[in-house]
Amino acid sequence: MKLQLRNSTETFDVPRNLGVALLVIGKGDIVEPPPPAPRELNPQSHWSIVENLNPAGVPYTIYAKCDNCKNVASCSGPTAQKTMRYQHCGTVETVPTELAARYSRLIAQSQASQERPRRAPGTVSVI
Repeated sequence: MKLQLRNSTETFDVPRNLGVALLVIGKGDIVEPPPPAPRELNPQSHWSIVENLNPAGVPYTIYAKCDNCKNVASCSGPTAQKTMRYQHCGTVETVPTELAARYSRLIAQSQASQERPRRAPGTVSVI
């Protein structure tokens, strides 16, 4: 416990029982430590689109990370560019418009390629 004697400006680290005794007899005051400085919230987020290795589901995922708070988030799905919210550093961010447009194009291309019938290599289609 930090204690300051009433007739002095110097502070002392004293054991709790001694500090309580000095407070009871009116010879000391508790010195409160100053509160810690508030952490500066400076969002530094980076966004990216990563191709999934497992093509069974949606082939792309949106990732976000912040250099300041080290928080990371990811979202995938056909509407991830519209629904993803990234909460960090006291803020909530949405997917940047350029990245959202790129993700939409990639999802549309992957869905179009899945709709085309696949043929085994070396086969010929007869019309």
